[in-house]
Amino acid sequence: MARTAKKADKKEAKAEKSIVKQSKKSKKSKESKPDAKKPKKRTQSYGPFLYRVLKQVHESTDISNEAMDILNDFMNDIFERIANEASVLTHRNKSKTLGSRDIMTAVKLLFAGELARHALAEANQALARYKQSYGAVDKKTKGKKVKNNEENDEEDDEEENEENDEEDDESEDE
Repeated sequence: MARTAKKADKKEAKAEKSIVKQSKKSKKSKESKPDAKKPKKRTQSYGPFLYRVLKQVHESTDISNEAMDILNDFMNDIFERIANEASVLTHRNKSKTLGSRDIMTAVKLLFAGELARHALAEANQALARYKQSYGAVDKKTKGKKVKNNEENDEEDDEEENEENDEEDDESEDE
């Protein structure tokens, strides 16, 4: 029994020495790099965008940092609410893809009447600009690139004129 007790004591002593060595190493590593800077954690903010909108509306008005922080928190809260509601709608529709229709429906549900109408009008304009600039593919056109409204209107007018000319020719033949 004495042997096993001695072995146990030796093992404990080794464990204590290794713990002491590890703690010294960690202290040295921290102390050896006093000038080392931690990389800055990037935080996203709506600040620049809010500032642009403010300048479009009231050119001479400035905003304090505290007020900007409040508006930024407000924007994050609204974004989170819309995203959560749109996610619920997507699950209810048994879809795996969150689409623009889900976002628009979430906005209708979350915002009051007039505010929702203005938000949806802006959303439709933004979606149209996106489709126009990036040549987004529309499901209705079966994979063909979406043309801007002016080109579609011109093509429709040309087709109607051709149909009208054909009808006029047929009526003249009778």
